[in-house]
Amino acid sequence: MKKKILVVDDDEISREIISAWLLNNGYEVALAVNGKEGYEQCRSIKPDAVIMDILMPDLNGDEVAELIRNDEAIGHIPIIFVTAMVSGNEVPCNNLIGGQYMVAKPFAGEELRNILAQVI
Repeated sequence: MKKKILVVDDDEISREIISAWLLNNGYEVALAVNGKEGYEQCRSIKPDAVIMDILMPDLNGDEVAELIRNDEAIGHIPIIFVTAMVSGNEVPCNNLIGGQYMVAKPFAGEELRNILAQVI
């Protein structure tokens, strides 16, 4: 059975790029265009992982991540931030910043593949 990944990003091009990469790598994909929709989708579909931007207009990624972590039904779902807030050389080799998985935009497919393999 394919693993389901929820992609939450207010930028349409970023959603399309990440979604296409995931589909090409055998994942099932659900999309959300903002943080509120991302949280609602996460509660309804219970994905295997969430890939999310940090800077979004309604609820930012940190706020959505906190809502997810504090929700008993979905708090176990891993969250990976894909963001332009950091550059590739600022992300350590284990992709953890403050205990949270982080991938710099534009992302490298191998980097994302390795993190997904670790978390699901």
